[in-house]
Amino acid sequence: SCVADPAIEVDSMIAGDRNALMVAIRITGYGSAYNIKSIDCPSCGKKSEQSFDLSQLSIKSLEIEPVAPGENLFEFKLPISGHLVRYKYLTGKDDRDLSQLSEKKKKLNLSHEDSVTSALAFSIVSVVTKTAEITDKTKISMFVQGMPARDSLALRSFMEKNEPGIDMKSDMSCPHCGEESEVRLPLEASFFWPDADR
Repeated sequence: SCVADPAIEVDSMIAGDRNALMVAIRITGYGSAYNIKSIDCPSCGKKSEQSFDLSQLSIKSLEIEPVAPGENLFEFKLPISGHLVRYKYLTGKDDRDLSQLSEKKKKLNLSHEDSVTSALAFSIVSVVTKTAEITDKTKISMFVQGMPARDSLALRSFMEKNEPGIDMKSDMSCPHCGEESEVRLPLEASFFWPDADR
């Protein structure tokens, strides 16, 4: 409802763009100070109250070329099998479909892949082998399940490293152990309603 241009479909935006938009709207509406009541120190594990400046979060630009200009489609050659994978970054609609599929599998008591494997299967659009191009979603899911661990890790690392968006990490200083650590900012109720607990 905050997007002024009705031609922009928020569900078709990738997660990084949606997160950047959400942070910008939060800063515009409530300011850049984000107070978190309780966050764990990565060094000592103790909880403390911390304040972060959302305006200092860095934006990660897209630095790899898509298959075609303006398309959410990218390529990566798997190091072990040598297959060429074409993948996309998940959109809001993809995230919702993935959640619904996971819930459906839970209700039916079906054995289901972990969320990382499911998300990877959703991201892959096609796999180009020496003999064919696989585009069928069921076959892609089977391919992901049988993928060598080093191929899976290399693909996921490449995707994460190159995904554009806003970096939701910031530095904190622990009052208990004095360590300076980088933490991922959790999205709590105070992100959306900063005055809710006052």
